Amino acid sequence: MRLYEINAELDALLEQVDPETGELNCDLDALEGLMIAREEKLEGLALAAKNYEAEAKMIREEEKTLAERRKRLENKAARAEAFLSEQLQGEKFQTARVAVNYRTSKSVYLHPEFMEWALKNNRYLRYKDPEPDKTAIANAIKAGESMPYAELIENRTMTIK
Repeated sequence: MRLYEINAELDALLEQVDPETGELNCDLDALEGLMIAREEKLEGLALAAKNYEAEAKMIREEEKTLAERRKRLENKAARAEAFLSEQLQGEKFQTARVAVNYRTSKSVYLHPEFMEWALKNNRYLRYKDPEPDKTAIANAIKAGESMPYAELIENRTMTIK
């Protein structure tokens, strides 16, 4: 029997009151049985909640452990990639199990003085906290517009497959 069914039956039994004397006219054994069943259901529900909390805590702790482990592995991978990039110096490398290629990309480098200049010419700023709109700056430089304190630089990005 479900808790809501027990509660409904208890309510039905407790409504059986003699209007003259105010005494209950229900089966007291049934009432006691329902009270015990209700208590057992409530206890089970409380224990389930307690168990869920304990399991969630264990998962949270395991997440922390896994996050630390992931971070260590990411750092090792970054160091290995940096060393590999230093050794290859832009040279392609390929074997049956791995391929290392480079692609070129462009990014906007902003000199420290750029923000002072851009505050006077704010079409190159986005307003959250003032920050340069690097897309607009890159497009302006590509279009041949003179941009003090900003230049397009070419980067090399390594990919490992």
